[in-house]
Amino acid sequence: MWRQLIETALQRKTENIAPQLAGEWQRATLNDTPYPLMMLTILLMRIRSDHDVNEVRVAMIKIVLVRNFDMEKEAPVALDPNNDDLGYLLGRLFALLEQIQSLGLRSENASIKNSYYGVASATPPMVPSRSVLEFADAAPSGMMPSDQAARSMD
Repeated sequence: MWRQLIETALQRKTENIAPQLAGEWQRATLNDTPYPLMMLTILLMRIRSDHDVNEVRVAMIKIVLVRNFDMEKEAPVALDPNNDDLGYLLGRLFALLEQIQSLGLRSENASIKNSYYGVASATPPMVPSRSVLEFADAAPSGMMPSDQAARSMD
């Protein structure tokens, strides 16, 4: 439980864990009741501020969504070419842009994920079009993302 709560704290320091949040988190865990929604807000703020999306934070976000909102749908492990859900398609596009950028830049610090996660968590509708436009402007001459996209999407 401490490992989970430390992910909500500024600079991951124990003294920065909100006492009320810690109590509510423990109570919900022990009593099998809904988790505090404040946890979701704090986790998204921490991710936005320090740009660290790690497995503990993702697991905590998932458990809040599953328990509080009954979102038990499993994410597919393999590509689903028949899935036409907008969120799924945008996720595929995001992964494709991330892959193309990593092949071009070979830098961990300049990824689309690092640049846009904070914006995406605050204003999701603005990110896809902005990412595509900026990627198109930055693409080296001779690179045709549409051809790569077509091959990767199949």
